[in-house]
Amino acid sequence: MLGIIVLAISLSFSSVDTEKAHFNNEEISFDYPSNWQQVNSSDSKVIILEEPNSRFKLEVNIEVTPQEWVKPENFINKLSESGEYRLKLLKHEKRKINGTLAYENTYQLGGLQDMTQIREVWLEKNNVIYSIIFVNPHKARENFLKNSINSNQHEIDMVLESFTVSNLQHLDDRVWGEILIPSQGTSWKIRSDTVNEYNSVYHYPESSYTGFNGTVGLLGHHTLYSAPFANIPLLKTGEQVIIKDYLTQKTYIYEVTSVGDIRWDYKDNPLTFPMGSPELTLVTCWPPGTDQGAYMVHARLKSIDLL
Repeated sequence: MLGIIVLAISLSFSSVDTEKAHFNNEEISFDYPSNWQQVNSSDSKVIILEEPNSRFKLEVNIEVTPQEWVKPENFINKLSESGEYRLKLLKHEKRKINGTLAYENTYQLGGLQDMTQIREVWLEKNNVIYSIIFVNPHKARENFLKNSINSNQHEIDMVLESFTVSNLQHLDDRVWGEILIPSQGTSWKIRSDTVNEYNSVYHYPESSYTGFNGTVGLLGHHTLYSAPFANIPLLKTGEQVIIKDYLTQKTYIYEVTSVGDIRWDYKDNPLTFPMGSPELTLVTCWPPGTDQGAYMVHARLKSIDLL
């Protein structure tokens, strides 16, 4: 979304007096330091701003939630609690954003040599989620500990204390993410309403969403509607399958564990997607051009990254 950015000068005479700019796209508005620069953003982002010297970054997002999506408690990414997938929860608290209850979560992303701190603020109105994400990248542990995200507290307060949301009606396009298969150079939208749509795959509503300890199930045609899963039988164990999730604003990297699991009785004995561990199952019809069997590829989560 393109917004209107209006430059304004702060009239405050405090010791932390900062020249401000203002963002307003008719749905959300907020102030931010005028030296922050707008950078290119993906379809899921409203705006990305970056402090040019430190690369401290602000990302603002709006996403309509599918009907069957259940938000995680306090908007905490459940897979971050163990830190096993390169994302570890450091802190959680609640706050008010323009009178609306919001959830603030701080994470550590990466290992000893590539630590990044992420501070996320989430609020929800009318089945729409708004996220305000501050990203502080550091190249090494000593810099991470020395220059935490709190060093930008004044700038963060400027954004959060001025952030407002107007209640607008959103059309639900039912697209909540994207799947990429790097070895095949393909990417497809993930939707929750139908498999019969071009350039898209279908998310089984009875399966998990990313960010939870469960199996994500995705169904794609083999020969029709862009044939998104025509080549999944060519996948090899160890190859990557990536899901970009607009709801959690994270990228989930899976590793293929098995290829060629065929269920000939799936019509009488429906496919199930177990809970318990974060996995991914890709499903297509088999043999090509028929629906006699369900051909499956299985993968397990290896890591989580920024969107």
